[in-house]
Formats: sequence, structure tokens, C-alpha cells
Amino acid sequence: MIFSVFIIGMSLFATTIEPASAATINVTSTMNNSEIQSALDNAASGDTVNFLGKLYENIQLTINKTLNIVTSARTILSGSNLKSAVFSINGPQSSGTKISGFTINASGTGILVNNTSNIIISRCNISAANGPAVNVNSSSNTRIENSTLTNSTTGITVSNSKNTKITGSTVKNNKGNGIDVENSVNTTINKDKITGNAERGIKIYNSINTTVNGSIIKSNGNNSTINLHSTGGGIYVQSSKNVKITHSSITHNSHGIIGVDSSNLTINNNTIDDNRGDGIILRGYAINITIDTNEIKRNSNGLELDYSNGTNINIKHNTITESILYSNSSTEETGSGINYGTDYINGVSETIEHNVIMNNQKRNINGHDTSATLLPVGINWYGVTWSGNEPGYSVGQDLFCCKVLGTPINLVLYNSGGNTYTAYLMDVYGNYITDLPDISVTFSTAGGFSKTLTLHNGHVSVQIGITQLGNGMVLVTSGDETAYVSFDAEVTNPNSGNGNGNGNGNGNNNGNGNNNGNGNGGSGNGNGAGTNGAGGNSGGSSGGASSGSAASVGLATAAADAGSSGGSSQGGSNGQQSSQSKDNSKTAQELFIDKTVKSPEFWGIIGIIVLLVLIFGAYYRKDLMAMIQKSKK
Repeated sequence: MIFSVFIIGMSLFATTIEPASAATINVTSTMNNSEIQSALDNAASGDTVNFLGKLYENIQLTINKTLNIVTSARTILSGSNLKSAVFSINGPQSSGTKISGFTINASGTGILVNNTSNIIISRCNISAANGPAVNVNSSSNTRIENSTLTNSTTGITVSNSKNTKITGSTVKNNKGNGIDVENSVNTTINKDKITGNAERGIKIYNSINTTVNGSIIKSNGNNSTINLHSTGGGIYVQSSKNVKITHSSITHNSHGIIGVDSSNLTINNNTIDDNRGDGIILRGYAINITIDTNEIKRNSNGLELDYSNGTNINIKHNTITESILYSNSSTEETGSGINYGTDYINGVSETIEHNVIMNNQKRNINGHDTSATLLPVGINWYGVTWSGNEPGYSVGQDLFCCKVLGTPINLVLYNSGGNTYTAYLMDVYGNYITDLPDISVTFSTAGGFSKTLTLHNGHVSVQIGITQLGNGMVLVTSGDETAYVSFDAEVTNPNSGNGNGNGNGNGNNNGNGNNNGNGNGGSGNGNGAGTNGAGGNSGGSSGGASSGSAASVGLATAAADAGSSGGSSQGGSNGQQSSQSKDNSKTAQELFIDKTVKSPEFWGIIGIIVLLVLIFGAYYRKDLMAMIQKSKK
């Protein structure tokens, strides 16, 4: 018992003792490279090394322990050795080293991170005339933060490494690539500015799980020598898996994004504009490719599909417009929204649909160079009208060429009450299209009315005075296509006649409902059916529209607004009330006990009481034993 009390007491005593503070070693302005290296070698692991001088020349330092290397004077370190680094952080024993605040001008490499882990480089300005500004090799969990890497052969090289994070940094004006990722896993490039690099902004080769997010990738590559098979540009991906490029601006590069022999490549929610070459190129084999919700404008071609082996290609919800036709381009077709290259072979499970593809200077879709027999393009918006295969409907030139087979989206007008007319998009199968990017549409009438509006979620309403209707036709213009659209009685309102509705409530106070009805123009009726929301009860409330103008209003609510009417939020509120009622049903004493037993202070007090009991028990052991014996007698 005494031994146990001793162990507990020593444990509590140990927890009250703080570890010794790490020492700070000052590097004075008069110290040379040899003296600084000696100071680093004599420092203890965990110490801080603070540079006090403004400039140190001929620096070549090796770090072989965990150090925090900082400057309080905005120190400039100059390295003259072509084959070495200013800082070489080597081996597992240097794990956890931090370097921050320096300007490093190297002849060879700026900072080498080799065979180690958990290195942080922050707030540094690094250039290396004959090597990378930062070279991360065979290391893990390296972080490069809020730094500028410039005027080097490569800004950052990551090779044979994992879990590298490059965040908030500027990588610019390097002689080769801005960032070069090779043979690495789990590399993240987040909120960086990668500009003016001679070859590529980012090169990703033979790597897995690379993410580029929220970055500006601009003016990379040599625009004067650009052609289809150039590898220069904003982002170049080759022989890699699980690459995600999201929420980034990729502009004014030689090409935007090039994917060669890659799988599971995702390109989502980017702006890919004004690149001298193509916005996106796919070559070699392309497996599980997703290109979704991007703005792709004013490139040589929006997309160049030139893969010889394509599987599960999904190109959806993109805006692909204003591709530029270069009259002096002899090496490739230019000026098309989607261009099929000479090596293209029809992909397996290739889906190209619900994109806005219009206003491209040569063609919206061009299959002139491909040897494929049929180019099956899905349902897309090309402007107001397109009748099918190679319609030849344009100003002076075809907008579709050579084996292109696709289906247009139709614009339908109907009177939705009074002088309000609603335009909505529908495919040839009668399905509403609500997931297109926004489309600018101009409505004009013979009565002098003209108004430009935006189709959002596939619909828009416009007010046209009765006196402005003219001949009962509305001239609708979108992009470089124009057509007359009727809104007379022959336009079928899919919501006239009998209808039914359903509503769903969920635990987040959101309700969703939709109306669907079909009829012959008779009076309609509807009913709502509620389902259980997550966490509670819900009730649906929606009704089918009746014939006439009321039916049109019903369509405007159901089809255009995509379910904003209908479901009650009762399910969510009841779910929350159910959770709250459990707490409210407890007494004040129960709530106090709940709070108390979860408190670390409570258990600390209990521990002290137990310890005191043990100590007193040990000290008065003989007296206690005598009392026990006496009580037994």
C-alpha cells in the first residue's frame, strides 16, 4: 500500500513540473559559415537558433537535429556552392525542424529536405540559380507556407514523398516548372499563386492523390511555340491517379490543363479562360475522367479530346464559349468548343451533356480531323435552335461538322398568368433541364419589346405587355443563334389536368416538393403526401395545377422552381424539438450531475481525496488495525 501511495504521489508531482525551456542561440553578425555550423552542431534538439545579422555570405549549413531556425533581422543568406544547398535538412533525427523569415539567394539549391519528416518552411523568399528553390525528397509531412519561390530552375520539387502541403505561397518566374510533383503520394497545393513559369505552372507525374485547390495559375508556358502536342501550360498531368483540380483560376497559359495517360482525373468548378492553346486536353488513355461545372472561355479550343483509349468520360454542366479561331494555325484546328483530335477513338461510357456550348468562332463541335465514324454528343444547349446532325445554322459557317450526332435542348414559352410569360428548357423526351449553367437570353417582339434576361436553373419569367405581342411570336436570341418561339394555345403545358404532389421534410428544416401532372385540359386536382423527415414528422403539402392560366402558374412553381413549394419543414423542427425535449425533461439535479461528472476538475478532486485517504490509511495503519480488532471483540 505504501509503495502504491508513493507511485501515485510521484506521478502527481511529475505532472506539476514543466519541461525545461529550450535554449535560444544567437548567431551574431560577425560569425562565418564554419562558426554558424558549429553553433548548430552544439545546439540541443529543440533549441531556437536566431540570426541577428542582416547578410551572411557563402552559407552552406547542415541540420541534423530538431531546430527552430529564425531571424529577427530579415536576414539574407547567400550561397555560392553550385552543388549544395544553403540549408540541408537531413535524416530522421532532424524531424520537426522549422525555418522561417529568411531571404535565401542560392547558387545551387535553396533548401533541401531529405529523408526526414514534419519540416515546416514558412515566410521565406527563396531563389536558386542552378537548382530548385525547395527540394523535398523522400520525406513526409513537409509544409511550405506563405513563402515566395522565384527565379530558380524549379520553384518546388517534390519527389518520392508523401503528405506534402504547399499553402499560401507564390511560385513565379522560374526557368522550368513552378511546382514539380513526381512519384509522390498525397500532395496538396492549396491557395497558391503560380505565375510566369517558363514551362508549366504545375507538373504532376506518376503520382497518386494530388490536389490543386483555390489557386491562381497564370501565364505559364511559352505561348509563341504553342501547338496541340506541346506539354507546356498551366497544369500538366501524366501517368497519375486521383488528381483533383478544383476552384482554381487557370488563365493566360500556353494550354490550360493537359491530361495524358491518367485515371480518376477530376476537374471541377474552375475558371479556364484566355489560354493561348486549348482549355483542356485529354490524350493517351483517359479513364474515369470528370470535367464538371467549369467556365471554359476564349481558348484556342475549349476541350480537345484526343485520347485513343477513353473509359467513363463525364463532361457535364460546363460553359464552353468564345473559342478563338487563329487563321495562322497550321498545326491544329482551332476555334471550336469541343474539338476531336486525330488520335481520338470513341470512348466507352462517354457522356457529354447539359453543357452550354455556343459562341465559338469556328464550330461548337468539330470532328473534322478524327477518323471516328460517329461522335455521339448528348443533350446540350447550343443556342436557341439546332435540328440535329450538321444543321448548318450559323452566320456564314457551320457550327457542327463531320459525324457529329447530338440532341438539342428546346426552349418553350407559355403564359404563366396575366402578361407574364415563362421560358423553360426541355429536352426532346419531355424532361425539364434544370442543371445547366446560367444562359443569357434576349426576348424580342414585333411590338417593340426587347429584354435580356438570364435563364437560371433552366427557367426565367418575362413580362410582355398585351399590346407588344405582335404576331404571337417571340424572337429569342441566345449567343449567335436566333429563332422565333410561339406561345400560342398549341404549346402544351405539362402540368394541366390532373396533378399530384408530394412533400418531404427533413431534420434540417428544409422542405422539398414537386408537382407532376398530365391531363387533357380539364379541371385538375392534386394531393400531397408527406413522409417522415430525419428526426421527426413532416407533412407534404402541394397540389396539382388546374387547367388554363392556373395550370401555367403551377408549372412555374413546380418545374421552374425545382421543388421550392411542397414539403413542410415540420420534420426538421420536430426533430430538433425531440432532441431538446430530452434535455428539458431532466431535473435541475440531473443536469447538474451530468455537467459535473463530465468535468476534469471533478475527477481531479476525487483523485486527491483518494490519495489523502491512502496516505492517512498508511500512516495510521496500526491504530486502524487495533480499532478493528477491538470492534470485533
